[in-house]
Amino acid sequence: MLTDAAVVDLLRRRFVPVALNWKSGAGVSEDERRLRSEWGLGRGAPTGTFVLRKDGTLVARGGGSRPESMAAFLRDTLATLGTPPERGAASRALATDRGLGVRSDGSIRLALTVRAMKDGASANHRPMMDSVVFMPAQLKSLAPPAGAARYELPAEVAREFVRLLTDDGDKVYAMRPQDATEARLEASVEGDVVRLSGAIAGSRPYSGGGTGVIVSSGRLDGRLSFDAAGELQSLLVVSDAQYRQPWAKAPHAVGGLLEWRRH
Repeated sequence: MLTDAAVVDLLRRRFVPVALNWKSGAGVSEDERRLRSEWGLGRGAPTGTFVLRKDGTLVARGGGSRPESMAAFLRDTLATLGTPPERGAASRALATDRGLGVRSDGSIRLALTVRAMKDGASANHRPMMDSVVFMPAQLKSLAPPAGAARYELPAEVAREFVRLLTDDGDKVYAMRPQDATEARLEASVEGDVVRLSGAIAGSRPYSGGGTGVIVSSGRLDGRLSFDAAGELQSLLVVSDAQYRQPWAKAPHAVGGLLEWRRH
């Protein structure tokens, strides 16, 4: 069975991936109208995978949402093109600070991954990957007060963790700190390790109109480590939550992971 990584490798070696954000209505440019006409597309915003030659002519359209169907589509397209040679481009990390190290202004960028779950396993092949930035003042508030065995995170910091409740990458549906309706996270000190746990929830109106409301709620558990000076060395937080889009009749389970390490 093929994995997402196998498809990514096939794309990297044989194609030049480009992401397009199609518009509709009055926002459509003349160039986009021309492409739609050349590609035989309708008036609605097209979705899917399009393969073009260097001159811009359309070779194929398709793909699918599963690795197997996407790989089959790409291989069939390569056969149509006569199996062009592999690209010589080397892969490189584009976000080297995501989940690692301290940035020049003293902030850190935590790596966020959330995905739909079913029966304790991933429900689809669409993980949502994002970042959460903590500024220096927020970092300091994570550390235990001198001599404290237990403490509670400040509300303005606890609300940042509401991002762990949404598996939709579209910002229209994501929980934001200001959407948190509950954010109480307690910490217990065990040597140089701090255990984090608590309940968190959020709610926001759907900006698309109507009476739709986006709702999330769940529990968080985490582990933070500090050095002797009280500086954060690592952070790992997981979530077990329920998330409901404005059009859904019922919520679905989501699992989240927020992680970072200094070195």
